[in-house]
Amino acid sequence: MNREQNQTPEAKPGKTPPKHLRLTTPEACEYLGGVKPRTLKKWRHERRIPYYRLGHVQICFDVRDLDAFLARRRVEAIG
Repeated sequence: MNREQNQTPEAKPGKTPPKHLRLTTPEACEYLGGVKPRTLKKWRHERRIPYYRLGHVQICFDVRDLDAFLARRRVEAIG
């Protein structure tokens, strides 16, 4: 399997993700390796991580956006 087939497709901006790809804030925190909800909120306010606002209060995250966020922070090994 080549690299392109192994990647999750990117989320489409402006379109709410399907339910099976949505994560709540606590789920997103766990998915990102146990970051604190306060940290995730800070990243949202700094626009470092994409999110969706559903209604007036509810926030959700697309798994594909979280995967892209993690991929951008990957540090390559030396040697």
